[in-house]
This record gives sequence, C-alpha cells and structure tokens, in this order.
Amino acid sequence: MKVFMFTFLITTQLSTILGTPPYLPFQHKCWVSDTSCLTSKVQAIMPVISKGNLALGTEQLDPMLIDALNVNTENLQFYMTNVDVKGFKDAVIDIVSIDMISKVVQIVYHANFLVKSQYVTKGSLFGLPIFGEGDVSIKMANVEVEMTMPFDIVTDGYGRDVMDLKGYRYSFNVRDGARYDLTNLYYGDKTSSDTMHGLVNKNWKLITIKYGGYLFDLINPKVFDTIRNYMSSQALCDFVDLSPVLQK
Repeated sequence: MKVFMFTFLITTQLSTILGTPPYLPFQHKCWVSDTSCLTSKVQAIMPVISKGNLALGTEQLDPMLIDALNVNTENLQFYMTNVDVKGFKDAVIDIVSIDMISKVVQIVYHANFLVKSQYVTKGSLFGLPIFGEGDVSIKMANVEVEMTMPFDIVTDGYGRDVMDLKGYRYSFNVRDGARYDLTNLYYGDKTSSDTMHGLVNKNWKLITIKYGGYLFDLINPKVFDTIRNYMSSQALCDFVDLSPVLQK
C-alpha cells in the first residue's frame, strides 16, 4: 500500500506539471459486471482519495471541514461553525456496482464518524426549552450511506472515453448508536444539561433521523465531487473491462 500511494502521488504531481491527465495505477481491471472486484478496487484507493488531490481537484475528506451548519425549524435553532468530520479514511466499501444499461453507479459504504464544532442553540426539544453555546461532539457508530449516481460516457479533452457522473441521490442510516456531548448547555446549569443529554442520547435514533440529514446534506456533495472528479480523470477502459457489455 505504501508503494501504491507513493506511485500515485508521484504520478499525479507529474501530471500537474506536464499537463497530462492524472492516472491512478491499478494492478488489474475489473469486469464492469464484477461487483466484488469493483468494491475491492474502490476500497483500495479510499486512503488515497480521502486525502484530497490537487491534480484531481478534490478536497480532503478526512478530516472534512465544513464552514457552517444551520438547523432552523419551527421549534429549534441549532447553529454549528468550524465543523470537523472524521471517519472517511477508515470507511468500509460494501458495494460498488455499475449498470451500463441504465447508466447508474451505486456505492454503499459504512463508517464511524466523529463530528466536532462550536455551537449556539435555542428553542425547544422534547417539550423542554434548550439553549446554550459552546463545543459539541457527536459520535455516530456504523453509519451506512448509499449513493446512486446516473452517468453518461463522454469524450474528454485527451480523446478518452470517461464516466461523467450527472448527480446523486443518497440515503443514510445510523445503525449502532450516536452520542451527543455539548459543553455549556444551559450556560452551566448542570441539572438541566444532564436531563437534556439523557433525553437526547436515549433517543439518538430519533435525533439522527430528524436532524442527521442537515449534516449529510453538506457531507455528500463533497463525497460526490471527489468521486465525480476521480472518475472523469480516468479513461473508462483503464478502470473496467467492457468486453462483456460490448459483446451483447
């Protein structure tokens, strides 16, 4: 893996200098219909692409930095700044499939996430008033994310056929628990803080379902941009073997 990462870094740096398309070397190609092979291939490059790459125009995914997140509902305002998200470099890729007929890519992965930021909140939760400002830490265990991405095959500036991802839809499920810790909740009123922490952490599933989308709506555009930029940088014939499709 160290040799692989070194080769990739040298290759993409030379690509930037020489003006040639960045190329991520692989030992072998997968049949386009071989989901198991595709899954293993994407798993192998996760530690590399999660670091971000200038040549590919991708941001660092771990840690991922989000400027601000704003939950603003009728009953609750919760504002987070300087949001730091960790977990992608250890993500486990469960499924990668490419349907050349429907032109859809599906990726399913799971990871443990740690989110830290500063917060300001006011409003009500579980029928109780809530207010305060300080630091917040959110731990989410075994979060499963599924992304479905339609694509076209286009010819790039180097004359290569590449995959052009057009957009995405996603779903997420926090499977094995979440814990929320907020400093200075109720501005130091420990009794009220302990009561609210108990309610939130006991009802973690409800909280993640109701409010988790605010976070993943900001995470997944960055994930999608990374996947899209990577796929558009690679000749499709170098990534997958299309022989079974072309023979039909």
